[in-house]
Amino acid sequence: DVVGMAGIIGRDDDASFGSGASLRAEGATFVAYSLGGAGFDVDSLRLVPLSVGDPSAGLALNSSGMLGFELWHFALVLENGVSVLGELSKFVPSSPQRLQQVWYDASSVRVLVVGAPGERVTLYFAFAGLEVAEESCIVGADLQCIVTVTL
Repeated sequence: DVVGMAGIIGRDDDASFGSGASLRAEGATFVAYSLGGAGFDVDSLRLVPLSVGDPSAGLALNSSGMLGFELWHFALVLENGVSVLGELSKFVPSSPQRLQQVWYDASSVRVLVVGAPGERVTLYFAFAGLEVAEESCIVGADLQCIVTVTL
């Protein structure tokens, strides 16, 4: 089972939203993503679609020497074809402490974010064709804001 962010993702019409239930990995589709270079440069973003249980799916890693490394993250592709990549400027782009809830329907994805009052939060999203979009919100006095991306 795939656990983690899965427990906070739900469709707008899903009565079990927020139940913490894990998603079944078999047949699920993910996007693997990595930022090359220094400084989390979004222009160097690499996206690779993956399907669990598909023996032809694979992720080719670059050999960069003994001291080189690549950091890859994985994001679930929601039923509407969108993946929440998170804050690409952070070492940990998405966590349940920061991204509290995710709602989606056929036309949009909304993410509840917590932070400091007045803070601008920018999230990145990947679409089925591996295009990337960014949307922002400003955290209010209630320590929350909602980032919305429309399809």
